[in-house]
Amino acid sequence: MIKKKLTSILSAIMISMAVLTTNVQVVNAQEVVKVSNTVTNLEDGNYTIKNKTSYGSDSSHGEEMARKIIGEESKIKVENGKINVTLTLNQQLYPMLQDIEVLLDGEKLDVEENAEERTLTFTVPSIDSKVVVSVGVKGMDHTQEFGVENDTTTLKKVEEGTDLEDGNYTVKNKTSYGSDSSHGEEMARKIIGEESKIKVENGKINVTLTLNQQLYPMLQDIEVLLDGEKLDVEENTEERTLTFTVPSIDSKVVVSVGVKGMDHTQEFGVENDTTTLKKIEAEGGDVDNSTGETKPEDTTPETSKPEESKPEDTNTGATTEGESVVTKVYTIENDVIYDNPIGYQMARKYLNNVSKVEETNGKYVVILTFTGAEYMNNHEVYVNGNKVNATITNNNDEVIVKFEVASLNEDIKVSTYVVPMGRNVEFGVALKNDTLTLIDTIVSAGTNGGNTTGDTTSGATSSGSNTTTTGTGTSTSMTTNEAPVVVKGKLYSIKNNVTHESETGVSMARKYLESTSYVEEVNGKYYVTLTFTGKEFMQNHVIYVNGKKVNATITNSGDAVKVRFEVSKLSDSIKVKTYVVPMSREVEFGVELLEDTLTFIKEYDVENETLPQTGSPISAGTAATLGTILLGVGFALIKRR
Repeated sequence: MIKKKLTSILSAIMISMAVLTTNVQVVNAQEVVKVSNTVTNLEDGNYTIKNKTSYGSDSSHGEEMARKIIGEESKIKVENGKINVTLTLNQQLYPMLQDIEVLLDGEKLDVEENAEERTLTFTVPSIDSKVVVSVGVKGMDHTQEFGVENDTTTLKKVEEGTDLEDGNYTVKNKTSYGSDSSHGEEMARKIIGEESKIKVENGKINVTLTLNQQLYPMLQDIEVLLDGEKLDVEENTEERTLTFTVPSIDSKVVVSVGVKGMDHTQEFGVENDTTTLKKIEAEGGDVDNSTGETKPEDTTPETSKPEESKPEDTNTGATTEGESVVTKVYTIENDVIYDNPIGYQMARKYLNNVSKVEETNGKYVVILTFTGAEYMNNHEVYVNGNKVNATITNNNDEVIVKFEVASLNEDIKVSTYVVPMGRNVEFGVALKNDTLTLIDTIVSAGTNGGNTTGDTTSGATSSGSNTTTTGTGTSTSMTTNEAPVVVKGKLYSIKNNVTHESETGVSMARKYLESTSYVEEVNGKYYVTLTFTGKEFMQNHVIYVNGKKVNATITNSGDAVKVRFEVSKLSDSIKVKTYVVPMSREVEFGVELLEDTLTFIKEYDVENETLPQTGSPISAGTAATLGTILLGVGFALIKRR
């Protein structure tokens, strides 16, 4: 009898050990199902449960991406013993995904994909079944796989209704952001007031959230979702509140907000902390839902564009060979246009309030200077609603943006990525024409038919008879300088190779970096130009040569970004750091120039001038000519193929 009991006890211990150590033992699929079915025997109903994601290889980037793609809460529906699991995919990343599959023990499951709600629903034998989600990335020829497993200790049944008696309550709430982003968490907390208001009437629970007073004017298309379904929301614009009905006070909702001037939305979770629930005993009836805040006056200055004031045009028309080219350099004050005080103050803080204008042959080039390059990057310029090509120069903490306008009264908008906010913002720039002040006049011999771009610096002088007018134009001096030294520049094409610690990184970088680069050799110095496509996916390119960050000239043209920088030799170590939008983080990869592919294209003349702050040895006119040469080479290569 004792032996029999001991045998039973030992058997129970062995079975318990087998169950507890299944994560390190090899078992077949039938055994997994059998063990899983003994873990839980759920009654019919709806449940929520937290999940954990895992990546096959030991890669922190892979783990981060897996967690970012899959929402951390699974939904479980049990009906007649059948267990359906629903996963929710990240709103921003979902449009980039394709060929999504879910596998269990290597077998594909039948998946119901809801594109509108971005959900995957499938049946599993147990709530703790570990599945593998396989996703393809549009534009790339490989898939990513990662594991998803529910944490059964977090299982909660969704109970309909509430035990709360009718009345008004307050409760603290917690906000969460889908990805592991401190900026996202901070922004979510900033948008939603930390106290919710609850009103229970005839068993119906209405929740009211209050939105931040300063941020609210920037928001649009606000929605509240529960279990992926949109709720009916009563939005009070005067009080900045959202009121909606939930089945329980601890229901976790998702608030989706659009940002004015941007083409994407942000989502974050809001969940009430039921331990902080307090009933309000209000005298005379209803609870006052107002916050008692006093709305400050809008400090955004009213900016009306003055009557158009063009600089006095002293040019007589097109410049022919040998005739003088007159370039006038002006300073001009600017103002920022934004529809709320916070946005105005932010843009005003980083945009210098004095800009420059260069006028040559009736053409105007505006030069805007931004500070705080580490906080604002990927600047784009729109003139009268149309995106224009701009030359962008990074110089330590400054970003200099140059672009052409037809007149100084154009509608100018700047779009830039704000790192602390994790998104793009757009604001207007109004040039104050009544502050236009002439600071320099440069007269030089015309050698290019007047095709100048105004790429000069205040105080610069050039060949021949030179008249310089400084300040208000009251002092004039005649200076005779030596003719500019003209040297020969050599233009080459060269193939490149991409290096990264992972195959995925190589594939991504290779997709967006063109395999052919260009090298200019001038006076023994080498200047490399890398061309990237897919500007909407990769932004804020920074170059490191032999481990040190170097100045680079960045030119945006359509979907392409050209990055030009100096190297001491072609075998130098080159690394590119860029912000990858789909991954919401910076990545770094190496670029090797394949010296055995160096191919001479042609020689060209270079005047011995220097573009300020870029390290470039050529003038803007020469740069334009070089651009034409590169275009010609591109067409030739295409034709040759």
